[in-house]
Amino acid sequence: MAERQWLSDYALLMRRGARRLVIGVSAVGKPPRRFDYFKVLEGPGHDLLLLNSPGNGWYFNGVPLGEGVPSLAATQRYLCELAAGYDEVAVIGGSMGAYGALILGQAIPGARILAMSPETYAGLAGGAFIRFSQAEGLPPGLSRLLADPALDYTVITGERNAADFFCTSEVPRNRLLTVRNGYHQVAAVVSAHMGGMQGVVDPLLEGRLAEVLKPILGELSGYPDLGAVLYLFEEKRLSAARVEAFIETLPKGFYGRAILHLRLGQRARAQGNPYLALDHAARARALNPSDIEAHLLHDQHYARLHGAPPPPGYQQHLDPRFAKVLRYHQQWCELARLHGDPPPEPLARPAAKDAARPAA
Repeated sequence: MAERQWLSDYALLMRRGARRLVIGVSAVGKPPRRFDYFKVLEGPGHDLLLLNSPGNGWYFNGVPLGEGVPSLAATQRYLCELAAGYDEVAVIGGSMGAYGALILGQAIPGARILAMSPETYAGLAGGAFIRFSQAEGLPPGLSRLLADPALDYTVITGERNAADFFCTSEVPRNRLLTVRNGYHQVAAVVSAHMGGMQGVVDPLLEGRLAEVLKPILGELSGYPDLGAVLYLFEEKRLSAARVEAFIETLPKGFYGRAILHLRLGQRARAQGNPYLALDHAARARALNPSDIEAHLLHDQHYARLHGAPPPPGYQQHLDPRFAKVLRYHQQWCELARLHGDPPPEPLARPAAKDAARPAA
């Protein structure tokens, strides 16, 4: 049984006398005394520090620790002093917590940081900071931090969220892993693949993360320009013609083309051109058969133009590791409804929230 020490309503330290410290940095939406990773990172082999940022504050004003006015410098000093008593330190966070993991973890010598879907350019259109933050002003960009060769970090991001993918532009390729067909909630996919988030701790500290995550990873980390094109097109700052020209610079048959064909198809749908939408959707589905969003766009427009949906082809490509990703779940439900198939199990949002609340 771990000894619990509440440093404040936003910081909980759980000691077991271990020589390894794991720091879990929460994402948005956690009220006082609730944290991400409360259960999934607790384990007999390490002590655990859980952090939360009041009011979705993105951690750049620090975390209350029960003494003095919170500040980033004070929080970093505390973490550095705490970590000095351990042999190994891992810092793990997703979304807002990924940004926090980077700016807090940088202060801990020798720490290994896992940042999942960090918004390195906070304030992007379509990004989480604009939607959720209650912080005053924008947090600092992370360009200088990401370029520090002494910082031991890994960024994992999905290949489908335009703002997230664009945020990887300055991440060195040897520090970046991308999840094929992944959206913003890559932490849920990583956790499902590893049988729980605690499964990433050993590979992270041992430098084996890319190896154990290989079955869910894509190849877009080698194509940083694609992220910029995707983001600018979604923000209507690039024409369809420019995107089609860029597609031709990618290797023939490369699944990365599919993401742009899908976005072109969605643009054609919005402009009232179902034939062009169907054509782009068919190309996307052929290049990337595991993309159920492409299946959905294709089958919806096929049904619209032909009066009935085509034979369903999506079932063999469903991936249960994505089942807790909201957008994936919604598309799965729509495909099932279109084809008269049984829907997936409902997402258990309330149960997950209750499980994140530690006892007082």
